[in-house]
Amino acid sequence: MNYSITDICSPHQSLKISLCLEPTKVPYFTSLQIRAGSDILFTRVYSHYSCIKDFLEILRLPDVRIELLDIGGVEIDQNHFLTQLIKKLQEGNLRIPVETVHFHSTITEGLVEKHLELLTYFNPLVLYGIELNTKVSAEIHKKLVTLEQWKQAKKVTYMSMKDCKDVVRMEDFVHFEKIFWVDFTRKMETEECWQMIKAFRNPDHPHGSYFHISDTEIDINGVIALFDIPSKCEERDTEYVKHIQHFPLDDGMVLEVRLYEDQIIGKKEVKEKLGEM
Repeated sequence: MNYSITDICSPHQSLKISLCLEPTKVPYFTSLQIRAGSDILFTRVYSHYSCIKDFLEILRLPDVRIELLDIGGVEIDQNHFLTQLIKKLQEGNLRIPVETVHFHSTITEGLVEKHLELLTYFNPLVLYGIELNTKVSAEIHKKLVTLEQWKQAKKVTYMSMKDCKDVVRMEDFVHFEKIFWVDFTRKMETEECWQMIKAFRNPDHPHGSYFHISDTEIDINGVIALFDIPSKCEERDTEYVKHIQHFPLDDGMVLEVRLYEDQIIGKKEVKEKLGEM
């Protein structure tokens, strides 16, 4: 198969890339798929060496914009692949200009040390979102939140904190403008809820910011007791929401906080548009 990965990619302003270690009978094989919008530009399963070579060629394109990089794989050889990729990034003095990175896994191990090392090669000035659709251990979580890429990102999706719930601290999350947190798996303390609410009332969180934390337990009366404005429940649009509070902000903005027995949702919007979201 004769092709030029640069000729394939260079005409397009924005790319989405998937790197997935294949559960094939032959080890050290990786699937590379490149998309522009909904169009598949390139897809192939081949050796780690060839896949990494093509990926690096994409990174060397002038003004390349990678909208999404999806990284997943199987346990048998992911450390080998990540080690080789990191080595080549280091040798080429390359950074990965990705707006959103999505880690998924078909293995039992989840996020590993090599994923964190790879993350340090992402350009923190470009990286906007981090999506974790895999297990994260307590040890890995504690290291993850210290990375500059984590601290600079504006959006996080965290699909499960079952294995790290005892080390999670809200102060490591309140800088995000958009938080989607599934499977919180423990009670969210009233002070944690209030910490999140206070952070999103801050002007540092722009119009359109939101947080959605589910699969938890909320002490609704306990949270309301911490409010620094009079408690007033807005008209409820579902029986499942127990309290809706509007916190007035500057420039006609409102932080709407919805309290459920098992989740808390906040969104920052112009009051007239809240019903449209």
